[in-house]
Amino acid sequence: MSEAFSADDKIADEIIAGEIIAGEIVINTPSYSLHQLSVLCDVHHEYLVDLIALGIINAEGDHPSHWLFSYSAVLRINKAMRLQRDFALDQQGLALALELLDEIERLRIQVARLTPSAIQQI
Repeated sequence: MSEAFSADDKIADEIIAGEIIAGEIVINTPSYSLHQLSVLCDVHHEYLVDLIALGIINAEGDHPSHWLFSYSAVLRINKAMRLQRDFALDQQGLALALELLDEIERLRIQVARLTPSAIQQI
């Protein structure tokens, strides 16, 4: 059974010379409340508010009681918790590490677009 995706859903496929080199489906339709996200990720509300303040995750809505989060926030929070656990990062260090990891991923995609032979190296 196929699943329908809305226009807000992100399908991130990098295609070079007709070949898919990276593919990941990330559902970006906001559907989790602050409480649901807290339960789903097994973290306190305050932790999530701190991640929002640091720009690590994004919330849609004008007040915490109206905030909604996408599944990509769940993935980002899990990555953040692993980094904090594995490297004992404080929140500022965590924000920097995630920013650098995002930049590395963007650069890898750019390199792959520029040099098809780079596909094997990534």
